[in-house]
Amino acid sequence: MLAQVRQPVLLLATDQDALVSYKASARAAAHLPHCELVNFGERARHEILREADPVRLEALARIDAFLAKVSA
Repeated sequence: MLAQVRQPVLLLATDQDALVSYKASARAAAHLPHCELVNFGERARHEILREADPVRLEALARIDAFLAKVSA
C-alpha cells in the first residue's frame, strides 16, 4: 500500500526513539517511492520539534527545504 503513495513525504525520525521503532520507520520509508528519511540519531529522542534549539532548528530547516522543493 505504501508503494502507491505518490505524494512526496518527509519522515523525521530518530533511532533513539523509545516509542516509535526507527527500524519500522526506515522500512516504511523504503516502500514510499518519494520519501526523504532524516535520522536525528543520538541528538533527539521522540519529540524532535520539542528538542533543544539546534535539533529543533535543523528539523524546521529540513521541513522548510523540503516544502520549497516539492512546491517548486
